[in-house]
Amino acid sequence: MARALSAAPARERTVLCQQLFDRAGLAAAHVARTAQLHPRWGNGSLDAAARHSCGPLCSEPTWDNPDYITCLRLVLTGLHSRLVRSADSRKISQAEQ
Repeated sequence: MARALSAAPARERTVLCQQLFDRAGLAAAHVARTAQLHPRWGNGSLDAAARHSCGPLCSEPTWDNPDYITCLRLVLTGLHSRLVRSADSRKISQAEQ
């Protein structure tokens, strides 16, 4: 995902990151429901969503590339946020039972 974000203009990266998470989620739900790949976003992985949703990915950058690190941080922040929300939802659901 960070490579896909690196290939996008900086002003579009935050929105694109959220879209890729959403598309991966929709694809994962589709695969769970149908046992087939989503026709546009693949198998539900973030990698598949990035590869199927964006144009060509940038080449693999080195770890001293600040732009790439910024994109990686966007992905990790998005992942952390979604994991926390998911854990909170499970806690609420368990408390209601």
